[in-house]
Amino acid sequence: MERKLTKYLILISLILFTSQIFSQSQIKLLERAYKENSDSLMQIFFNNWKSMTPFQYNNYEEANDTIKAIKEIYKSFYDSLEFFKKDKINLLPNDLEYGIVNYVMCFQWYLDSAFFEIEKNNLRRDTLQCPEILIEAHTEKLLYNAKITNFRPKITEAKTLFLDSLYVARINSFLVGKYRKEYWTNLVKDLKDRPDKFLAKLEFLKSYFNVIESGDRIYDKNDIYYYNKYLQLLSKYSIHEIHIDKSLNYSIVKTIDDNCIVYYYMCKNENKWIIKKKSRMCFCGG
Repeated sequence: MERKLTKYLILISLILFTSQIFSQSQIKLLERAYKENSDSLMQIFFNNWKSMTPFQYNNYEEANDTIKAIKEIYKSFYDSLEFFKKDKINLLPNDLEYGIVNYVMCFQWYLDSAFFEIEKNNLRRDTLQCPEILIEAHTEKLLYNAKITNFRPKITEAKTLFLDSLYVARINSFLVGKYRKEYWTNLVKDLKDRPDKFLAKLEFLKSYFNVIESGDRIYDKNDIYYYNKYLQLLSKYSIHEIHIDKSLNYSIVKTIDDNCIVYYYMCKNENKWIIKKKSRMCFCGG
């Protein structure tokens, strides 16, 4: 028993050591590609990344109806965005949060008796005539919520890479000088490199993929604009969360676009998910 445990611990140690060596080699590869301004080295970096986070083609075939619907919404959303297909590499989260709700108010507000009095004269009850006050009442009480890990469906014609925590940390190490596994970086707090060095690296990476910059503008001592306070290592319109109603016919897709949260309201029509409406909730500063 002790011998098996020892072998197991040695195996775990070797796996961790190998993972650390690979992480260091990827960071060094990124640094070298930047210093040499080498597209070929960047392609090696991206190919290594893609091999570590491949598309998951068949792991949803035996999933329950809710997970299958979430996958359909996810793919339909991205396949409907023309710019997403033509843009640079799109960085998407490796995990997806989702929730089940009674109603999606944008479509089903009239089914909830608590809100019926607001528009009792709207006899048509047209799902596209939701009272504006309810547009922000997106989800009411969640019946269930969860996270799907390693959620990587293939998106038609899109150049896509999925950001697991290891690649988030590797890019953060290169970009801000700190090995951290969070998408969001507060540059005022966490930037370890000189601002000019950071900006040069950021421009280099932005030639391959877009990131989200938000929050207050930071200026130098001469009142020259440096950068925004927050950096998020995800592309615009990357899905942060999906809520779906219990009938599996209506959904809200939550995305981020710089200083705005953008909600897309989707419904199922002839077995296809289509975007019917979107709203933006913008904020400044922070």
